[in-house]
Amino acid sequence: MDNTGELWAQVLFRIGDLHKLRDELDGMIKELTQLAFDAQCSIAGVVPRKSQEEIDLRPDPGTFGHGGKG
Repeated sequence: MDNTGELWAQVLFRIGDLHKLRDELDGMIKELTQLAFDAQCSIAGVVPRKSQEEIDLRPDPGTFGHGGKG
């Protein structure tokens, strides 16, 4: 009784399901992140010119990682 081939087929099928689920969750996370960003902008009374994905969140080279120059 060697069901190895059948078991591997089931494992590969489940792995495919997990990849699809991961992709769906990634999409949901992006949507929720954008909604949170929009809510923060709304609360602050700011209308963003770009979506969060388009904004470069890295600090300016001259700011040394904080808001002040120098």
